Amino acid sequence: MEKLYDVSEVALQGYSLSFKVNGIPVTCNLAKVSKTLAQATPEQVADMIVDPVGVGFHWPALDEDLSVNGILTDLGIRLPPVKPRVSKQPELI
Repeated sequence: MEKLYDVSEVALQGYSLSFKVNGIPVTCNLAKVSKTLAQATPEQVADMIVDPVGVGFHWPALDEDLSVNGILTDLGIRLPPVKPRVSKQPELI
């Protein structure tokens, strides 16, 4: 499966999530972008899974997901995906 975004250098410090997306550093306050995470304990916030194809982040114990695109949009950052998805048009003969 192709990566949507190249997410790397992910770090959590309390409710602050830092990561690089396509090489660009991003930091967000999880308590500001998610009511669920704002009400979660630090231990619950720390139990996070990074999606392997760069779609986002998942907190299994909280059943909470945040997309990279949503975080970027919330921060006013616009980045193209690693490889733009191209829909193939049928050939006309």
